[in-house]
Amino acid sequence: MIEVNEYVRTNKGNIGKVVEIRLGFNKDTQLYQNVYMLDNRLWTILEYIVKQNKEITKVLNLANQMLEEMGDK
Repeated sequence: MIEVNEYVRTNKGNIGKVVEIRLGFNKDTQLYQNVYMLDNRLWTILEYIVKQNKEITKVLNLANQMLEEMGDK
């Protein structure tokens, strides 16, 4: 479960700290779901979050590993 003040990374590589969680309506699925506001003013949903941690270094380390792997291809 993601909480306020946790750092997250999205599937598009955006990294931010969760500052607010709201219930939002997803028009595609016709369901209500949690929507996460990040400190960089981006909003995201759980299915787009690929990494979460209370420490930003752990989120950044995984991002760096993925970039290195992509560079090897």
